[in-house]
Amino acid sequence: MQERLNEAALVARVRRRVEAQEGLSLPEGRAPVGRRADGTQRQHVFDLVAENRSLIGEIRTYTLGESGGRPAGKFAHCYAACLFLFRSKARRKVLILTDRPFWSRFRRESEGLVEGIEIIHVPIDGTAPIVTDEPTMPEPLAAPPRPGAAPGRAPVDGPRGFTRQDELPVARRNKGGPGPRGRRPITGPRRGR
Repeated sequence: MQERLNEAALVARVRRRVEAQEGLSLPEGRAPVGRRADGTQRQHVFDLVAENRSLIGEIRTYTLGESGGRPAGKFAHCYAACLFLFRSKARRKVLILTDRPFWSRFRRESEGLVEGIEIIHVPIDGTAPIVTDEPTMPEPLAAPPRPGAAPGRAPVDGPRGFTRQDELPVARRNKGGPGPRGRRPITGPRRGR
C-alpha cells in the first residue's frame, strides 16, 4: 500500500521521477482539448506538459482500498482523464497511476477501450521501477475435468451462475395444470354469465 501524503506532494514526487526518466521538463500546464460552441478553444490543465508537446500526461494517485472491490468513481475519473488526453495534441499521451494493484486492474478493464494512451505505473517509492507492461505469466495448466462433464469436452470456466446453452433444461409444455394463483387456465369458450 502506498504511503498517504497530500496529493500535491505525491504528484510532485511522480513528476520528478518522470522528468528524470524522460530527460524533459514536465510542469503542470494548459493545453487545448477542443472548441466550444462559440468557436473559442477549450483548455484543460494537465499534470505533465512538455514545452514542445512531445508528452502530455495526467497523474492519478488512487488506490483500490481495503475491500479490493472495483472503485467505480475512481475508475470514472481515470476514464475522464483519458478523454482529455485523447482530445489533446501530443506525440505521447500518458496516464500515470501510482498504486500497482489499481494500475493493474485499470489496465485490464480499459484494454481495447483506451487507445493511443500509455497507462504507466510510477511507484511513489523512488527505488521501485517504473512499469509500463504487466509481466507475462506462463499459461496455467489445464484443469482436470469436472465430475459429470462429457468426456473429451474442455471444461467451461465461465462466470458462476451461468450454464452453457446445451445444458439448459428444456421447458415443459403446460398441460392444463394450475396457472397463476392456483387457477386452471381458461382453455375453451366461456360459459354464460
